[in-house]
Amino acid sequence: MNISSHNSFKFRIHCMTLKQLQAFYWAAKLDSFSIAADRLFISQSSLSKRIAELEYSLDKELFDRSARRAVLTREGEMALTSVKLILDTESELRGKLKPGSDLRGNLRIGIGELTAATWFPRFVARIAIEHPGLLVDPQVGQGRSMEVDVERGILDCAVIAGLPTRPSIVSQQLPSVEFSWMGSPRLAVTGRTITPSLLRDYPVLTFAAPSGQAQLFNDWLTTNGAQVDRVSSCNSIHTIVELAIAGLGLCLLPRQHLQPVLARKLLVEYKCVPAFPALNYRLIWRHDDSRGLIQTVRSLVMKEVNFDLTTPLWGG
Repeated sequence: MNISSHNSFKFRIHCMTLKQLQAFYWAAKLDSFSIAADRLFISQSSLSKRIAELEYSLDKELFDRSARRAVLTREGEMALTSVKLILDTESELRGKLKPGSDLRGNLRIGIGELTAATWFPRFVARIAIEHPGLLVDPQVGQGRSMEVDVERGILDCAVIAGLPTRPSIVSQQLPSVEFSWMGSPRLAVTGRTITPSLLRDYPVLTFAAPSGQAQLFNDWLTTNGAQVDRVSSCNSIHTIVELAIAGLGLCLLPRQHLQPVLARKLLVEYKCVPAFPALNYRLIWRHDDSRGLIQTVRSLVMKEVNFDLTTPLWGG
């Protein structure tokens, strides 16, 4: 009898693969088949097929197919903890035997404009040398929106200003950045010292919310009882620089990064009383992301991070 062609004879092969487990795990953690497929660099149909094969192997439905998003069944909830242990063990073993040597695919990393204009090109160049199979896909955005994208799995990690606010996110501290008040010489700021009361006399250019810079600025205003009547917000450091050079307002800018502009006397740096605090930066990722990719990125970021670098476009 030809078993393979006999329709009345069915048998089940009880085996599972790491690819199936990964597909199930990330679909469950990210609540989305499509986002999980993007994270694993496969099509959504391939991810669905792997999950279906795993369910067939276990003879259990792991997802409720009637829901609009990836909702686990009771059996799926039970399986998730065990699957995570398996994947963590596999990642640990791979890290011991082949640390970082097989990184391939795409790294989706969120960065702000200051990161993009300072140390990020060196970071990408180092990856190209040490991990040529890994391609970097940078997404430039604002801290809070990038934090959401990391939580959802759209980004693998991100560099943000300030502390993360979501419990699913963990972070690694990066160097802080000193900001100074600056403006065009044509503004002729009296005494060249910025005080909370002085800000009422000039237009102010600020970073747009919900950025870490905007939050720090608002906290400084509140703490010192400052009132600003004319405020323009923008989500681009370099646009703020151009507006400030044009004499359209005072602004807070990263002092080391702007040294070439200050040296050319396009902008003037002012003292600030009370002093404006430094802004802390963080590398963030999901707390349940134990991939070797994240560990490698953390190590390489710490080797290259330097917010004091300037951009060649300014002659620095």
